[in-house]
Amino acid sequence: SVWSYNLTSSDKNIICLADLVISLLGGAVIYLILGYKSYHCKMKDLKPCDEIFDANGINLLLKVFPDALSHLSAPTLWSALFYGTIVIVTLTTSFALIEGFCTVIRDSWISSSLELGRSTIACYVCMTGFILGIPFTFDCGSSWLDILDHYVRKWLLFYLAFVQSVGVGWIYKIDRQYRRVGAPAVIIFNFGCFLTVLIPSIVGLSLAAQGHSTQKSSTIAFSLAGAILIGSFASGYVLMDKNKVRKTKRNSFWTLVGWHGADNLRKMINSTPSKRWEPNTFNSEFDSFMSPAKVSVLFGFCVKYLIPGCLLVLLCANIGDTSFGKGIYSGEQLAFGQVIFGIVVFFSVLLFIYPRILSNPVEAEDQIEEGLIGRLDWIFTARFDKPYVYIGEQNK
Repeated sequence: SVWSYNLTSSDKNIICLADLVISLLGGAVIYLILGYKSYHCKMKDLKPCDEIFDANGINLLLKVFPDALSHLSAPTLWSALFYGTIVIVTLTTSFALIEGFCTVIRDSWISSSLELGRSTIACYVCMTGFILGIPFTFDCGSSWLDILDHYVRKWLLFYLAFVQSVGVGWIYKIDRQYRRVGAPAVIIFNFGCFLTVLIPSIVGLSLAAQGHSTQKSSTIAFSLAGAILIGSFASGYVLMDKNKVRKTKRNSFWTLVGWHGADNLRKMINSTPSKRWEPNTFNSEFDSFMSPAKVSVLFGFCVKYLIPGCLLVLLCANIGDTSFGKGIYSGEQLAFGQVIFGIVVFFSVLLFIYPRILSNPVEAEDQIEEGLIGRLDWIFTARFDKPYVYIGEQNK
């Protein structure tokens, strides 16, 4: 969304480099401050320092940095410079977030129905964000922000990343696999790969919780994962539609296990107006490995097989961790973050079932009845036998 503003190549490089430098500098300073405070508290046996050591997330800005700035000469000046930098960084992040919301609304039926322009949509989004942010400015706002920050960092981000990786690696372009080897083979293999991550994770974590050694738990979990993976591939290979395999004349092994959705995204990203990039060809793949501006084949492997499993394990571990806020926040207060997480999960599932909620009927290939009832019927009709296709994709 940021690149929609016609930035030059040098502007993009400056933005990325500045963001990297500030992130590395902020992380390095945090460890320097905590190291100094650890030595200082150990020498003088100061118990109040525990509050600083337990700080994480947004509390690093509210507790650790103020304590460090207070020990500098001219602390008022350095505090003004530091928090001024934080305001600027926050504003740049807000631009990206607001533009992300505006892009979705502008491409949906909401914009065309209400005849909303770009500036009007941005105004409404900013006003909504301002109103929702007011409660965090009250006396107890830092506590609510701490709760929200925890559940967003530990639950929501992992969940959204997991859903996106599954969507790109396992669902996007799955119809291509259906046409070439048959739906039963693909469904069995995909479901088996999901069990390859889920069941060993549950077994391994359960054994570790019962007091078994890490080595034993890991060995059993990985052995079980390997057995399920081999079984799912063998079952999928046996269930392949041999007639479709002969007609398509494609490599049946790659058709079953390949990352076709990721390859399609790589094709769109790596292709240029002067040169068409094709996945799984030597010249194109070599070019993607050598060029830092292009996405290599490792993206497809990671987004389909590596990232979803890691994210699922981390998400389950974070949800099972009940140490946050113990003795500080009540169950009703913690429910605030859990409700936010539940709302996002609900809407993500709703959009998965009815993706037309954020689509524009004007660009649809099928006919839509006029009026509100006709539009709602089009939106909430999940036609799995006839996927939603844009006019520009009909001939592809």
